[in-house]
Amino acid sequence: MPQGDEKREPEEDLIPVYSPSLNNGAGGFFAVVSSDGTLYRGYRAVSAVWRADGEYHVEFNASVGRGACVVTVSCPEPLRPCEPPGYFASATPIEGEPRKVMVRTWKPGPGRGATAVDAGFHLVVMVA
Repeated sequence: MPQGDEKREPEEDLIPVYSPSLNNGAGGFFAVVSSDGTLYRGYRAVSAVWRADGEYHVEFNASVGRGACVVTVSCPEPLRPCEPPGYFASATPIEGEPRKVMVRTWKPGPGRGATAVDAGFHLVVMVA
């Protein structure tokens, strides 16, 4: 467990969440991405790229275009300072690029508005 200012290295021995024999071909994918677009850790995640304020593309090693995406704004490192409460995110597969998901992150604005903002996130995609 990191202490103080120690940098935590990405985990190498993650527990798989995908098993064709157990899931009848269904698969799970996940990525933990920092606010600068660094892929911190994941399962079946190949890369993450910061594209613009609050916009990221995450690529996996197989098609996720027909999957269900769930994303939440959070820190890549446990027990570290993070984005303020209230930030939110959305995720959707990218049309024409079946291995990629676009994630957008925002902070609440005045009234009903919101502003795109860079934020770390956890993304899960389930494909049947």
